[in-house]
Amino acid sequence: MVSMKRLISPICTVIAALSVALAATPIDVLKEAIQLATPNQFPFMVGIANGTNGKYCSGAVVSSNAIITSASCVYGVDNAKYLDVVLFGTRQNVLIEKIYTHPQYNIFPFVGVTSADLAVLRSEQKIETNGYSSDIVKLPSVLKKYESYAGKSALLAASNLSNSTYLSYSEVIIMNQSSCQKFWSKMQFKLQGEQMCVETSIPCQVGGGGAVTISDKGFATIVAIAPGFDLCHASQPIVYTRIGPYIGWIQKMAS
Repeated sequence: MVSMKRLISPICTVIAALSVALAATPIDVLKEAIQLATPNQFPFMVGIANGTNGKYCSGAVVSSNAIITSASCVYGVDNAKYLDVVLFGTRQNVLIEKIYTHPQYNIFPFVGVTSADLAVLRSEQKIETNGYSSDIVKLPSVLKKYESYAGKSALLAASNLSNSTYLSYSEVIIMNQSSCQKFWSKMQFKLQGEQMCVETSIPCQVGGGGAVTISDKGFATIVAIAPGFDLCHASQPIVYTRIGPYIGWIQKMAS
């Protein structure tokens, strides 16, 4: 039988290494990277206030009555009434009827890295986005479910950590898996095909559940969702959950 001491020791080593990386974070660089979005710049984005733990997160409207966010943003919420959801564009309050967390979501993250970190929030009403959602934002097609998007410019839009009223965004570059893996190999963690990294991590004052979008033929396509836990370091990549590999589940939950 493996002793508890032998199990805990590697974990402590990994956490200590991550703490050193966080301590070296150039915070000023992160703050300069944050830009405040205008009301209709990301009209499909919503702010989510979790009444059970006081956490602020983000999400994106993907159908007339469904929102996608990270599972870690809503973990532990056993009643949808504890979620306060507001559209950034129209300031409409959205009443959530049901929370669907991906069945493969891992609630015990490896130093802040989770698998299948996705949730779909179903609304009991039609979400009014002034036509923006259906006209501007898209999900990856089934044919591109395994597209890497490596090297592409993208925008990360997410709510402010301390107030879901404000939407911030930053410009990012999607990394290839091997470049991101170089860092995580030091942590003895292997990235999965369903995960993605970008060259700049979630800014310190921006919450989880944010959407990574690319421009595709004039449309904003959501390619990844940010984790719902708080890690802040500019020099190391944060792991996001790709939308493509889960497109079938998302469409089923959102329909």
